[in-house]
Amino acid sequence: MKRVPFLSGLLLVFFVSMNGSPSSFPTILRFDVLVVGGGTGGIAAGIQSARSGAKTAIVEEFSWLGGMLSAAGVSATDGNDNLPSGIWEEFRQAIWKHYGGRQAVSTGWVSNTCFEPHVADSIFKSMAAKERNLQLFYNHRFLHVLKKENKVLGAEFVNDAGKRLRIYARVTIDATELGDVFKDAGAD
Repeated sequence: MKRVPFLSGLLLVFFVSMNGSPSSFPTILRFDVLVVGGGTGGIAAGIQSARSGAKTAIVEEFSWLGGMLSAAGVSATDGNDNLPSGIWEEFRQAIWKHYGGRQAVSTGWVSNTCFEPHVADSIFKSMAAKERNLQLFYNHRFLHVLKKENKVLGAEFVNDAGKRLRIYARVTIDATELGDVFKDAGAD
């Protein structure tokens, strides 16, 4: 007995009309670690997680990495300039290399490390691109936490085109500016 194409098409039309268009279904991905937010804390957490061997995703609402450090318009770091360590030191070394040495960025009265915002963004993107266990998603706004009872399973996001992205992870890190994930998860 032959299949009737019309009936198959009719079932698809019925299913789509009941549940929305196929494009409204979220893309579903799984990672070991999900970092929500690509500011300085988020990019550092994501890079270190990936370097530790965890399959890691960073989801950033905008197209820039580094948060206020790179998008503030006047990038000048505060704090102890004589405290070299970890990813911060890698970042400073890259800044110094870009501008021609440590003294070249010690130009502000507030900071010994001054740089252009786009340079910081490009350095963070370059650092992230070197990590094979790290995947970045830009221009995705956080929608809500995925939970089962008291356990956070991940989060859902939407991009400017309305396409949803659902990421499940063993560990979810809130690196948003205002603690959006903590709040949505119901954390104290």
